[in-house]
Amino acid sequence: MREKGYSFKFGKDITIRPEGRERGLKLKRNFGENYSLEAIRVRILEENELPAEKKFPVQRHYRIRVSGNFKQTRKIGGLQGLYLHYCYLLGILPKNRPSISAKQVHVLFREDLLKLNTISKETKLLCHYHIDTAEQLFSLKESLQKKTEQCVEERKHLRYKIRADRPEEEIEEMKEQIKVLTEKIGTLRKEAALCDGIAARSKVIEEKFKTVREEKEKKEEQSHEHIRRSR
Repeated sequence: MREKGYSFKFGKDITIRPEGRERGLKLKRNFGENYSLEAIRVRILEENELPAEKKFPVQRHYRIRVSGNFKQTRKIGGLQGLYLHYCYLLGILPKNRPSISAKQVHVLFREDLLKLNTISKETKLLCHYHIDTAEQLFSLKESLQKKTEQCVEERKHLRYKIRADRPEEEIEEMKEQIKVLTEKIGTLRKEAALCDGIAARSKVIEEKFKTVREEKEKKEEQSHEHIRRSR
């Protein structure tokens, strides 16, 4: 802005004055607290904290409908508990929680801020079908695949029937049934794919939790050792 002829004055407020004008413009007074010297400094520090290749876009928030009280999620174990806890650490849950920045998320979890939509869908699937174990997840996928095959066969049968000489109203009705089956097949296949994603991601999440827990224990040990030495 200096190259464009603007001059600056720093005091309790930042005053900016374009070339050729006698009076300047106070940023905070005219544009609010977000343009105070301290607020601008904080934003600059937050932007520069992460390397350019690791900066994240503005975090989006996704609504997840789950049954029960979120305060009781500590009692939920298995895959449901794992995912619900991870959603809490990523800032997705609870839904009325104030937004958090990437800076507030542990460095090991930050890469998943770019995958919130998929993680939300996986969490909804686990809660909808009450899946807690890998065995239940595998059983669910098998069930989804069988339903998909049944729907595909039913749709194929309807397509054969349409080729025959039938009344127009009956043909239109079968076309509508085919449309419904196609949508159902798409949903079933997406849910089966989510099962695969959960099987892979859950192991990674567990490893991340283990690493974070070990880091915390190590810091606590170092802190206790420092206290003992200082005595």
